[in-house]
Amino acid sequence: MGKIRQIAQPSKAKQRFVMQRRTAMATTKQIVHEIAEQLPEQATLEDAMYSLYVRQKLERSMQAAKEGKVTSQEDARKRFLNDPR
Repeated sequence: MGKIRQIAQPSKAKQRFVMQRRTAMATTKQIVHEIAEQLPEQATLEDAMYSLYVRQKLERSMQAAKEGKVTSQEDARKRFLNDPR
């Protein structure tokens, strides 16, 4: 892979609008279309794939949080760093 490019981020207002517009039953095609609309004209296919990857990770993380499948920072510290705090 080449250098990672900085992708222009949409404004906070546009992000809120997109999240409100998105429904729980959004199709894959709709999600891809929304992401493509947010990319700058000079974006590469790699930029688009990275944006889809980030979107998928965020959605999975949000779903895990809703289901209570999260670990507190304190528990993670104990588990991975053997930190007795």
